[in-house]
Amino acid sequence: MLGSNTLCTKSIAELKNHHFLIPDYQRGYRWEQQDVTNLLDDLWQFSQAQGGQPFYCLQPIVVRRRMPDAQSPAAWEVIDGQQRLTTIHIILTTLGITAPYTIEYQTRPDSAAFLNSMQQDKADTNIDFYHMFEGRRAVAQWRGRHTPQACAAITRMLQGADEPDARIIWYEVDARENAIAVFTRLNMGRIPLTDAELVKALFLRDSNFHNEAGRLEQQRMAQQWDEMERVLQADDFWFFLSNTEQKDNRIALILDLVARQWNNGAASAHDAHFTFLSFAQALERVAEPASGDDPCAPQQTCRREACWQAVRTCFLTMQEWYRDRTIFHLVGFMVAIPPRSKGKPAERKSLVSELWAEYRNCHSRTAFHTLLRDRTGFRLDGTILSIGKNAVAELTYDENHPDVVRVLLFFNIATLLNNTSANTRFQFNHYHQEHWDVEHISAMAEKESERVMQPPAEWLRYACRFLSAAGPGVEKEARDLRAEADTLLVQHEPDPQRLSTLVKAVTALYDEGGYGHDSKHRLGNLTLLDRSTNRSYKDSIFPIKRARILDLDATDTFVPPCTTNVFLKYYSPDTDNMMYWRETDRDDYQQAIIDTITAFLKNGKKDGAKS
Repeated sequence: MLGSNTLCTKSIAELKNHHFLIPDYQRGYRWEQQDVTNLLDDLWQFSQAQGGQPFYCLQPIVVRRRMPDAQSPAAWEVIDGQQRLTTIHIILTTLGITAPYTIEYQTRPDSAAFLNSMQQDKADTNIDFYHMFEGRRAVAQWRGRHTPQACAAITRMLQGADEPDARIIWYEVDARENAIAVFTRLNMGRIPLTDAELVKALFLRDSNFHNEAGRLEQQRMAQQWDEMERVLQADDFWFFLSNTEQKDNRIALILDLVARQWNNGAASAHDAHFTFLSFAQALERVAEPASGDDPCAPQQTCRREACWQAVRTCFLTMQEWYRDRTIFHLVGFMVAIPPRSKGKPAERKSLVSELWAEYRNCHSRTAFHTLLRDRTGFRLDGTILSIGKNAVAELTYDENHPDVVRVLLFFNIATLLNNTSANTRFQFNHYHQEHWDVEHISAMAEKESERVMQPPAEWLRYACRFLSAAGPGVEKEARDLRAEADTLLVQHEPDPQRLSTLVKAVTALYDEGGYGHDSKHRLGNLTLLDRSTNRSYKDSIFPIKRARILDLDATDTFVPPCTTNVFLKYYSPDTDNMMYWRETDRDDYQQAIIDTITAFLKNGKKDGAKS
């Protein structure tokens, strides 16, 4: 039924002589004074801005046409948006302007009369009147704090006489749709109409297609839309472009990239409905000659098809990026890394948008590879590998945590990309969904209680396992500790004192020793671990962590390849005893990180020279 819906933007003036019915399945008016004040502030600030945007966009109003009857002459049933319609009515009348439309409240017939009269002596007779009167009070207070010119600017915007004006997104559902079902969908859990749904309605509305050939074209677009959404629903595809969980309407990412590419001035990129407004303007422009060589620019001779091809081109390019192993890993890395400073969520969208723009300007795929390598943040100054202003070898957990995350994640990426004969890919979806972060390889805890996994039985099972495989020189002590662990394991609740004593003894047996507290914060003692694993074993000793990681790896649970290698002691030439993480292991591991990333950067220079 989506194609039968009507979607457009309307100024408040265009609502002249409209009569709205607020049906009985909706609650009453509930905006607070601050909500009204915020709207007035936004309108005033917008009227003073120099951005050249043609209008201020209010939230969607969802309506259904209804035939007048003996009980009500209402022509429009408001499914969603009564709060905004009522507030605008209050603002206009308080500022001395007659509202162009009327509102009727099905279960509260007196509310329409009160909305027009605003008699203070009746304001406390019911909750709807109270909120309406408080809204009027908020407008009056705002007017008292501002100049007549400010109030005039507000009335001009709401009367729609000149640009910039205020407009609503007018979403008219088909008269045959179940209004209560639509209302429930929009309001149960407050699920608003998304830009993706609004843009889809723009493309597929029936007024675009006038004959059998048009209906076939409409069906083609609908099928292609569904196919794009299906591909984006694959988590391995989605999470190399985004680090946020989003269950539905993932195609919004593609639409946002195209909207940012056009940058047609329809709205600020910070506008809540930036994407929809960009498409609305692109699809409704007056025909004019196309300009520029960008094949994705909206061609005015056939706006709808050109806009649709822009969406398809962007989507197909993202598929090409996904299939290209180098692009997949480098884009996925840049999307995954934390920002150096606290920023807005939109920054990740901006990153992919920037890369998309740079890709279109690259003369070859190899040139784009080189550009991505240059944007990783790593550089070689002679033999010194740096990230930002810091040498990688000098990074510490407490002082350089964001850069440590970058280094450890890129260590995994470089390890995979340096092996050109393999097809293994980093699983960004698991990395994001399971919240992998930096943790210490050897224990940081000072109290034995902080070293015990929860539940303790799991710690005891792991202890029994590695104590049975104790190396030379500690067999008897390990055998005695194993016996104690077996005894505690069969207890329903292990005796706390005996457990604490056991943990202390096992820790002493496997104490790595030979390094200070500061050394434990160095890169050579850090790796990526997932949140649930780290919480389960807290800050246990190396063999406990090793057993846990190897169990995960054995069950095909995602573990970053370099994390597995660390606990297999892959980077340590001395593997006589796998249950210790000594300072020599740390030094070898840290050097492996530096050598691997250095090799990747040098290979990139060779590839760049060839291109």
